[in-house]
Amino acid sequence: MIKKWRVLEAKNIFSSPFIILKEERLERSDGKIVYPYYAIERPDVVYIAALTENDEVVLVNQYKNGIQEVIWELPAGFIDRNESPSDAAKRELLEETGYTASKFILLGQFSSGSGLARNKNYFFFAKNAIKTAEQNLDENEEIEVDTKPYEELLENVKKVKGMLPEVQSQLAVLLLEGRI
Repeated sequence: MIKKWRVLEAKNIFSSPFIILKEERLERSDGKIVYPYYAIERPDVVYIAALTENDEVVLVNQYKNGIQEVIWELPAGFIDRNESPSDAAKRELLEETGYTASKFILLGQFSSGSGLARNKNYFFFAKNAIKTAEQNLDENEEIEVDTKPYEELLENVKKVKGMLPEVQSQLAVLLLEGRI
């Protein structure tokens, strides 16, 4: 039977406010040593599928340096220390888009990159979203906001057309199906 591996030794080899890269020495369940093994620690993240009363999804358009592209995606952001996922979802939606919602429903909690990354991703459905304020962006954010009909996004994701190239946004659109 496969069992959880033990971390025998771990050291930070890079650290910033957004990411920590660790080098680890692990012991497998059969006693063999795995070294070096690398792990990434970063804050947990919220993704918000905000739907207006007209069944339009609030989207953000911004530059993503990992893929070096400007893309459309759902509003998202890191959960601050001592902040609940639902409070982070409300804060990020308001900051990035100026929208608020009458109700936030947790759609699920998932990991991505589970072989390397140790953060959790929380997906929320923000129901009856309305524009109530101007954006309040961080100093390194440039974000354009727009809405698209939910059915158009769902069809686009199912047909792999690429309107939302980021997998977390695609997953959230799929998780909304049947809940609207």
